[in-house]
Amino acid sequence: MDESKINQDKYGGGNQRIQNNNKKFIKLARKYDCTIVDSYALLEEDFSNLSTDGVHLNEKAQFSVAKQLVNQLMTSTPAP
Repeated sequence: MDESKINQDKYGGGNQRIQNNNKKFIKLARKYDCTIVDSYALLEEDFSNLSTDGVHLNEKAQFSVAKQLVNQLMTSTPAP
């Protein structure tokens, strides 16, 4: 999320909640020897350019992320 663009009443603190959930998802992936794709990490650095409202990806960003996800899934191994 781009905290500078979002509706704070609705989405405020969302980045922290996502990070907390991702830690749990990674732990579960390790426990069950599953591959996990951390889309938050893929998007975090440049998210302000990937969304006009701070939450939803624009079309170009969706396509770019989809390509990254497919690549990561095709080349990844289960979580360490």
